[in-house]
Amino acid sequence: MRVILLNEVNSKVKDLFRDFVPTNYESYLDEGQAFVLGAVEDSGKKWEAAGIAIASVEGDENGVEFVIKWLWVDPEYRNRDAAGMMMDMIFRAARLSGFHYVTVHIPAFGGVKSLDPELEEYFANIEFYNPVIRVVDGMRVFELTARTDSYLSIINTMANEEARQQMIEERYNNFPRKYKEIGIEYYSGVPV
Repeated sequence: MRVILLNEVNSKVKDLFRDFVPTNYESYLDEGQAFVLGAVEDSGKKWEAAGIAIASVEGDENGVEFVIKWLWVDPEYRNRDAAGMMMDMIFRAARLSGFHYVTVHIPAFGGVKSLDPELEEYFANIEFYNPVIRVVDGMRVFELTARTDSYLSIINTMANEEARQQMIEERYNNFPRKYKEIGIEYYSGVPV
């Protein structure tokens, strides 16, 4: 799985992702007014579209914010870190652009009054809090906000833990496995 910047690809590649975007957001694929990412499964012969993220800088009299307008991963590719990789790139882009916060808009379809518990847990795990309902571009959305430095700190901590775990596993794999019984204890043959 890898993530590509769809702003810089031809329309044939963008068309792979068109089915993943609501009709009212399709213009973001073509206009270049947003930061558009695509998650792809690269089999070596061709790319399979796996997910899409659309983020943009929006402003009004209250200020300017970095907003995730749409994030969607095909069910076939979920739980393979496509969303995580796209979120990582979004937060890094926001931070590099000088934004201290990222806001996400989750559509509140059909008069839903509360955020789906699984979605709320997913976003809470990456430091998005305080869902409020707003109307944005004529659509009801749940709006959640996260600090860019908090998110990047979590990602850094997770990467460090993953590296530490990998180092432990590598050392464990090199550990001699010749055990012999000494009384009631076992001795691996490694001097202690």
